[in-house]
Amino acid sequence: MFSYFEKLIDPFPDEPSGQPPGTLFAYCWYYSKDIWPYFALISVLAAIVSALEITLYGFLGNLVDWLSNADKATFLALEQGKLTLMAAIILIAVPLFSFIHSLIMRQTVLANSQMITRWLGHRYLLGQSYTFYQDDFAGRIATKVMQSAGAVREIVLKLLDVLVYVSIYFLGAIILVGSFNLWLVLPFLIWLALYVIMLRILLPKLSEESKNFADSRSLLTGRIVDSYTNIMTVKLFAHSGKEELYARDAMQVMLKNNHQILRYLTILEFCLSTINALLLFCVGWIALWLWLSGVGTVGAVAVSATLVLKFFGMSHWIMWEMWGLFENIGIARDSMSTIAQKRDVRDPADARDLTVRGGAIHFDKIKFHYGKKAASSNSFPSKSSLVKRLALSGARALAKPR
Repeated sequence: MFSYFEKLIDPFPDEPSGQPPGTLFAYCWYYSKDIWPYFALISVLAAIVSALEITLYGFLGNLVDWLSNADKATFLALEQGKLTLMAAIILIAVPLFSFIHSLIMRQTVLANSQMITRWLGHRYLLGQSYTFYQDDFAGRIATKVMQSAGAVREIVLKLLDVLVYVSIYFLGAIILVGSFNLWLVLPFLIWLALYVIMLRILLPKLSEESKNFADSRSLLTGRIVDSYTNIMTVKLFAHSGKEELYARDAMQVMLKNNHQILRYLTILEFCLSTINALLLFCVGWIALWLWLSGVGTVGAVAVSATLVLKFFGMSHWIMWEMWGLFENIGIARDSMSTIAQKRDVRDPADARDLTVRGGAIHFDKIKFHYGKKAASSNSFPSKSSLVKRLALSGARALAKPR
């Protein structure tokens, strides 16, 4: 079964690899367009799972109200149909849709989509000119090919999976608490407004710092790989100390960028904890006031409090997912600056395939010697004579005092 889902996508498409677009969403679409039906299916399944979970919270509130007023002798007979339906949702629907969602995402999309991006990006870069590679670190280019694949995948998945799941979940929660009493909706709307403002201010800053961090990481990787690649030269010229400083400078830049990211995350965490505490206090106070006034039910209080506690965990999860989204946007932009460059050397549009009908190598008047006097222009030593001369010259060189 796993193998079937893993083979639904060809990770190595044969189509020609053209120049990727230079804008973010066009860049992501370029590498995802061939497998968009599976991304769309993930989005639909996420919406279904989210709606089913909200349905369970509504059932919980109704169950509390039923138990508060029901007669034990007739409860099962009166509510048997509803209880059976909710049992089917809990035991069959939620696990089934979650399992299908997991299969499509993990077995079909995650690994294959990354490999498509790497494959197409690598094929395109192989067509770049020699100058392109001379002007950059090989390790830096390779790092951008590798990190671009994960960034594109995460951007698409977070937009089509996480945001859809969260949007349906929040909308369902608003509808659910509104069905109990409209006053309970107000704290959630205020919380949403504060949450969006917080993310709107801080996440773009995180995106920019993530781009700088990704670039500094690529630079550090390039310098380290360059040192290892040319280790013979480093040893011959005793430049280990210079290479250490060369790498340390890049490490310091990377560390500075990392510290800046962590500062913004600490601020984000504090703001989130504050608005979550306000949400819990306001919802709890309104639900209790409605119950004391005889307007709200015990089930409304239970569901509202449960949803707030659920939002506590979900809001932190959303925050990290949004930070991951903006981090990957920064990484994708950083990689795009290298991978999406136009090729300096390109074949004409009407170029024909090279056809070689015959080939030969011809040697004419080739001479070689180690002596100070040039060999006669009209003399061409035989193979055995050349070997003897080379051997004699080598012996003299070894015997020569240093």
